[in-house]
Amino acid sequence: MKKILLFTSVLSAWVYGLNAQFYMTSKSHGFVADEVNKMKICSTVEPGNAGNNVVWDFSNLNIIEDFSGLVENVVYDQNYGKLLNTNVILKEYNSQFYFKNNDESLELYGIGSNGTLSVKYTKPFVKMKYPFTYGSSYKGDFEGEYLQSNGKVTGTYEVTGDAYGKLILPGNKILKNVLRVKTEQIFKTNFENYSYDSKITAYRWYIKDYRFPVLVILQEEYIFNGSPSKSYKVAVNYDIEQLSEPNSISNIKSDAKFSIFPNPATDLINISFNSISDTKVTIDIFNAAGEKVFNTSKETKEGINIINLEASKINIPKGSYIVQLKYGDNTLNEKLILQ
Repeated sequence: MKKILLFTSVLSAWVYGLNAQFYMTSKSHGFVADEVNKMKICSTVEPGNAGNNVVWDFSNLNIIEDFSGLVENVVYDQNYGKLLNTNVILKEYNSQFYFKNNDESLELYGIGSNGTLSVKYTKPFVKMKYPFTYGSSYKGDFEGEYLQSNGKVTGTYEVTGDAYGKLILPGNKILKNVLRVKTEQIFKTNFENYSYDSKITAYRWYIKDYRFPVLVILQEEYIFNGSPSKSYKVAVNYDIEQLSEPNSISNIKSDAKFSIFPNPATDLINISFNSISDTKVTIDIFNAAGEKVFNTSKETKEGINIINLEASKINIPKGSYIVQLKYGDNTLNEKLILQ
């Protein structure tokens, strides 16, 4: 009888572990236009162990600076005609990444810099196949050409759900049921007079109800003329206050309403929002590279408030932007297009 009870206990624990794990899908984790990914660049750190029921303690990460990634509909981009099979573009700093996102996969078809398309993949790198969970794995190869010079790039990739567990972030913010995705890419780049090899290993931690990774660690290795070099990048999600315990995304008030009109705008920008009390509101505007180009704060009254801005007076040129509004417990984002 004791053996039966013991077996039942172990089985129940195993089933509970399976139920706690989740599947990434295109709907839950694929790229969607008009969304902002706010991150904080951190000091270098090792990625920790693989496996199940892992505890990663990154509570001592040193925050260096903020940055934002912006996902847009690719039809707004000047290179859309060269990449008609793509539908979303990720903009980070001065780089652009052109993806095809559908229910089955997220595929990279092009890379740009400062608005100029530099690499076009004839065979794409598959960033993610859906559905995906702990233990999932796939691999393949890619190839592309450099458009600004006579060169080619080929390589292989392998993507694995290599770990699952609990993640501790700065401020002792705890995230449970976290999936780590490990991606290894090996590149061989050839130009007319030289070639070099490189490898990028990326570790990204995901939770069930948040589209973007909550932590990213990149390890880049290059071999040029026989000399190796390495670089590291670490970034933690900007919104961990809302994602972790005891704070929760559900703490965001449902009465928060925010709109911009006209949109697209030519010069006059009207920002409308509803407040449940007299409060101070902060407005930040970020460009496509994630750089803050405007900031203001105003005291507002309970009810509907409208704040008027003129693009010409605040020195914002034509382009696409994210307007972020903060008041009380609310942080809201809205896309703005200036024509």
